[in-house]
Amino acid sequence: MFKLGISNKDKAAYSLIIVLSLIFVLSGCGTELPDLETLETPAEKSYVEGYDRDTVNIYSDGSVLEISCEDFSDTSIDISGLYDYIETAISSATSGDAITLEEYREESGLVKTAIKYDDIAAYNSFNGYDMEITDYTGDAASVYTATLTDASVNASLSDATVSVSDIGASGLSMLVFDRDIDVILSGATIYYYNSGVNSVIGDTAVLNGETTAVIVFGY
Repeated sequence: MFKLGISNKDKAAYSLIIVLSLIFVLSGCGTELPDLETLETPAEKSYVEGYDRDTVNIYSDGSVLEISCEDFSDTSIDISGLYDYIETAISSATSGDAITLEEYREESGLVKTAIKYDDIAAYNSFNGYDMEITDYTGDAASVYTATLTDASVNASLSDATVSVSDIGASGLSMLVFDRDIDVILSGATIYYYNSGVNSVIGDTAVLNGETTAVIVFGY
């Protein structure tokens, strides 16, 4: 995890900048990160507008945009140099050429950042994470769970489960991640998920971080 050098007293508050993804809520497939200069309204010209929870957006071209939201208003942390700190961390990272700070916003101690990664490998390397996206196979999924919830039935039904051995694997992909974060698989259809996911709405899954999340999806 990407951390700032701070005292133990403030470490909990500083889980900030492991940054971000955009929920690209335009109609269409959302195959890649949009160019803000081509958008028209103030809300469209911001990647972080409307976000209050860490979110990672994964596009079908393999790029990643992570949105991080951190409230420092009730801490003693001086955030005046935070922007420079992030830029320096990116430029000095092994995968720095594949990482861009797209947006930094601070209002009354609330800091929101949006960082673009060329691919998941750069995202994992920078943050110390281990997200995986692979071709789906029942054998791979069974390592994490014997059953999955069918998102097409009803995401709120705990008994809408299927055996991994009963899921046709042709053309599907599987995401595996163990963080408390929202994941948007932009333009994809989420078919199944396990208990590491609290809920699914459209192409967005709310992960709980309590167990390794498995999401089976396709484009």
